[in-house]
Amino acid sequence: MPNRPGEPDLEVYIGGQPLSTIAAWGDAEITHGRNGPIAATWGMALKPKERPYQLVRNAPVTWRSGGRRISFGILDEPDWDAGEFTMIGGARLGEGAEPLTAAGAITSKLNTAIDQAVARGVTRGWFRGGDFGNTDLAGPEGASGVDDPNPGKLNELMDLWATQGSVGGVTRQWRVTGDGLVVPTVEDESTPQLLLLPGTTSIGVSGTEVTDRVFLRYNDSAATRLRTASYPAQTPIGGIERRASIVHLGPMTAARATTIAEGMYRRAQAGRTGWTNGWELSADQMTTVGGQRPSLALVRAGVTAQAMDQPDPRGVSPALNVVLDETTWRVAEGLIQLNPVGLVARTWEQVMAEALARDE
Repeated sequence: MPNRPGEPDLEVYIGGQPLSTIAAWGDAEITHGRNGPIAATWGMALKPKERPYQLVRNAPVTWRSGGRRISFGILDEPDWDAGEFTMIGGARLGEGAEPLTAAGAITSKLNTAIDQAVARGVTRGWFRGGDFGNTDLAGPEGASGVDDPNPGKLNELMDLWATQGSVGGVTRQWRVTGDGLVVPTVEDESTPQLLLLPGTTSIGVSGTEVTDRVFLRYNDSAATRLRTASYPAQTPIGGIERRASIVHLGPMTAARATTIAEGMYRRAQAGRTGWTNGWELSADQMTTVGGQRPSLALVRAGVTAQAMDQPDPRGVSPALNVVLDETTWRVAEGLIQLNPVGLVARTWEQVMAEALARDE
């Protein structure tokens, strides 16, 4: 598909075959989250009752810009009547996968869980490209306690790994690249990688989902009883306190429970207010740190963007730096939607769901 001036040609492949050889397509939108490809949608001009055999649920989908692979996933159920198609992004493929050992036992050792999901083929296109460690993130199966530990699905276990490492001002993250590599990474709000040019941005502040302190109910491995951990140590006057239970993760030390509480606190904006809006921009309204016009195909969530002429309206910094939570590239329009971490729609319940393995 020929792209707008300044952007390489874009092509999507279904099962390895260029979609343009099957039928005309367009109106593409490609969405990335902090963990990698989330979704893509496009339309096709098909004849009445035309059903190309390649377009079946779970068919592998790959997007390339100028020959470079930028996103991948699997095809969702086609909407033949509307001629609309949706890809489930590669970063979501672990949502249905169980964290298992080669013998089929539940595990909370992340290297093992990822490797075995890849071996089973349930996370099609994934390849572990970094070390996530092989210590138990939850209690081992069969541990004493209220219930056997339940780390949830694979993506939930990966979120738990990120939460336990988000301490000391660092936000640890896992990411699936456009090539399918599953890698550990760190988000650094203080170091911008994308500059938004003067006059292109404005942002509003919202305090509706502030989290000033986190309380967690957990199963104490030393006392074999339920206890409460919290972070930070004190609540500011008039502060907003949040609570959650991690009993389903099995017995753990007070130190680990406090680490999880700190990780949840930091992933919930660390006591800071959130934002009411993101930005829809063209490539001409931003640059790389080196002063280059970026390709919108390569502008991804998880990087830090700086609004060059706007101080942080919360008063915490002379410059507005935000980590991008989600990006959606509207290919035909030549625009990209940039949504920052802390957008008001991201509630405390969403933070909990991302940070912890849920007991199902």
